[in-house]
Amino acid sequence: MRPTIRLITRSLLVASLALMAAPALGDTQAQETERRASEGADTRIERRAEAWGLSVEEWERYESLMAGQRGLWSPDLDPIMVLGIHARSESERRRYAEMAVAQERARVEGELAFQRAYDDAWRRLYPDEALIDARLASSPAPLQPPASEGPNQGDRLLLFTRTQGCSRCDALLDEVMARADARDLGLDIYLLDTEPGDEAVVRAWAVHHEIPTARVQQRRITLNHDNGTARRLGVRSSAPALLHRTREGATHAIGLADLR
Repeated sequence: MRPTIRLITRSLLVASLALMAAPALGDTQAQETERRASEGADTRIERRAEAWGLSVEEWERYESLMAGQRGLWSPDLDPIMVLGIHARSESERRRYAEMAVAQERARVEGELAFQRAYDDAWRRLYPDEALIDARLASSPAPLQPPASEGPNQGDRLLLFTRTQGCSRCDALLDEVMARADARDLGLDIYLLDTEPGDEAVVRAWAVHHEIPTARVQQRRITLNHDNGTARRLGVRSSAPALLHRTREGATHAIGLADLR
């Protein structure tokens, strides 16, 4: 075979091999991309599981449960509670209950420790001011018929809520704080499940719900033990309950729609 023909043949062979190799190279890159994405997802799952003290298998079971009816019923329920509620045996239920108690204890200890530091800072910086307003809880104005107009600037809202076991309370708290601030209304929060002397509990609750310290210092928000205030005002509904107090002292029940 002449040299020119051999050169052409060799070139065609190299080109054919290159074309045959191209799809394989593309497949390899796709497989590598897929492998990295899978490893990234696995790493994220491992980190999330580790943060809650769970195994990867437990976390995947939690995600599977939340993809079903439980996710619709309780979208904000934490993984330990979800797994505990759907435990498959008594020993499994007991284990998750112990984990929940240990994590809750650690959370409360951390919040109370911060509250002690917060209390010290408050006493040093504002020695003549109190966070709990006992005066508002001791002499409430009587409950009056609904007013014809919504709250005006300078009026106050009274929110009766609980520190524990009331998801509706937490949701209403955020809405009421936002709308009170937007309309320049005062907000007096009455805690139905605390007693005088529970200031550490109140402060921990305030920190957990990010009650603005500046608004408390300005008395635009006050935190109060209920101490029978709801009963004296004739509040018959269960928590949460929202009232409007005018500057003249008239008080009546309202809803969020009245704050638009």
